[in-house]
Amino acid sequence: MTKEDFDPLAFTTAVNTLAVAIAQNLSEDELALLTAVLVQLTGTLTTITVQQTLYGKQKDGQTS
Repeated sequence: MTKEDFDPLAFTTAVNTLAVAIAQNLSEDELALLTAVLVQLTGTLTTITVQQTLYGKQKDGQTS
């Protein structure tokens, strides 16, 4: 997918549809656990992204 092909409205619709499909097929406890895992994943990915932005992306042990 290129930047030119990206449709933000279609993307949010797809994410919403995925969330509804997941919620319909999990128990309340399973959904709560999955939510906690995804929140942790979001935090970790955010931390990695911020570190890469602040300190430069590392590739093969070198900073750029």
